[in-house]
Amino acid sequence: MNRLFLMMHLLDYRFRTGGDVLFRNMSEQGDACMIPVVRVKNIGIWSAYKTTLVWTIPFVYLRRIIKFFIKPNPIENKYIISNDFLVNCVIAWYYRKQIIWDAYIFHVIPWHRTKMSIIRCIVSWAMQRMSFFIIKRYASNVMVLCNTVKYQLMNLGFKEEKIVVKKPTIDIKFIDTIQADVKRYTAIYVGRIDVMKGVYDLPALWSIAACDNRDAIMGIIGTGNTEILDTLINEYAQVDKIDILTNVSDAEKFRIMKSSDIFIMPSKEEGYCLAIDEALYCGMKVFAYDIPVFREVYGDRITYAQNRMDMGFKILNYLRKHGR
Repeated sequence: MNRLFLMMHLLDYRFRTGGDVLFRNMSEQGDACMIPVVRVKNIGIWSAYKTTLVWTIPFVYLRRIIKFFIKPNPIENKYIISNDFLVNCVIAWYYRKQIIWDAYIFHVIPWHRTKMSIIRCIVSWAMQRMSFFIIKRYASNVMVLCNTVKYQLMNLGFKEEKIVVKKPTIDIKFIDTIQADVKRYTAIYVGRIDVMKGVYDLPALWSIAACDNRDAIMGIIGTGNTEILDTLINEYAQVDKIDILTNVSDAEKFRIMKSSDIFIMPSKEEGYCLAIDEALYCGMKVFAYDIPVFREVYGDRITYAQNRMDMGFKILNYLRKHGR
């Protein structure tokens, strides 16, 4: 049976999110029923956003929904898999009488986020709640990546018997083909450059962690608008201590990871973190903020911190202890 994967951003690396990457990986997993992504005009993989202005996103969604309903395509696939983007949920709802629909929900968006504009928070929250309304009533199965998200959804009225926990996997075969680079960085971060990921805490915490080691340099590997991050790097006098690396291929990313000591994940809101899986496989020491998802998935395999100061001092002590 063919599977039709409904996606959003993947044609443009600038807007690739962790959810996009996870969803792509789920669609490419080589299990017994591996089926390649099917691309169909209007309901396949759309082009990425034409702008970085967050307030335009609802209008982009609305335009795509209208475009689809003006001329919907006949569908041959009986099995649709989507994430919880509203556009994809509306399309799956349209075909609900013809299909089996598995909907992936990676994390539950809170209505308020620290350091993020209230408008952006409410828009994101409201759009996901609209998706939840459709998924709850019409999806055949709801796929999540950890029990933490499962219980959050149950509290929102999702039926337990519909929720399936399916942990994603990393591409071990590919990672094993990559050789370590010459060491350039003591620590790295891999992820989207966005307030949601806690990336703006990095200059402050690194100013503590590397305070007595002039050779300790951090590499920030990610995509997104770097203006705020550049300002903070200057503010904390870390211009010579932090490099921002964009347009990094997967192969280059793993070369850097295998030659670096520490992986830092300062996100306070996750449904899963594939980058931590990759870092652990590459033998890196992982420091992350203490959130329920990380506790569930990684247990005592990583070191937890409560805030940027706490993380900065824990990394500092680790570097001193190991002479790095």
